[in-house]
Amino acid sequence: MKKRGQAATEFLTTYGWMILIIIIVLGAIGSLNLFKPKAPDKCDATSPIFCSDVKLSANAGNPTLTLILSASGTSIKTAPQDLRTKVTSVILNNPATGVASATCLTNTVGNPSYFSPNIQNTVTCNTWNPIFTLIKDKRISGTATVEYVLLETETLIPAVWHKTTVVFSANVQS
Repeated sequence: MKKRGQAATEFLTTYGWMILIIIIVLGAIGSLNLFKPKAPDKCDATSPIFCSDVKLSANAGNPTLTLILSASGTSIKTAPQDLRTKVTSVILNNPATGVASATCLTNTVGNPSYFSPNIQNTVTCNTWNPIFTLIKDKRISGTATVEYVLLETETLIPAVWHKTTVVFSANVQS
């Protein structure tokens, strides 16, 4: 009887230590966020507009979106008519519904952000309607509308304007 009890105790002790080690290892892996990896920030545009990076910052009371855009083969003409490439609208989507929820007031048709071709340009938006707060590590998506005139058509009267949409999604940073 004594040997049977000793065998049972050794059995429970051995497996108890193994279960404890497995729980510690799973806890360590979980604390490293290996079970829930963050999706990378993504920014897609169609040629001749290129988007190389997007960043969303949850600045206190003043959320900021930064897009790194470039263009190739677009006009730089400013006279007699301004034909430079421009961002005319930026919209963020509600993460719960995917529906547009905030519009940037910095980049509008009346106040566009112009950018030069063949170099990377930073387009920043930090004034929104309605005013809202971003939550750190939450994933947000949105669109930016870019209008441009190709070099080949800038001499036509009137100039031929093209419009494309840049689609982006990013994790909110602090």
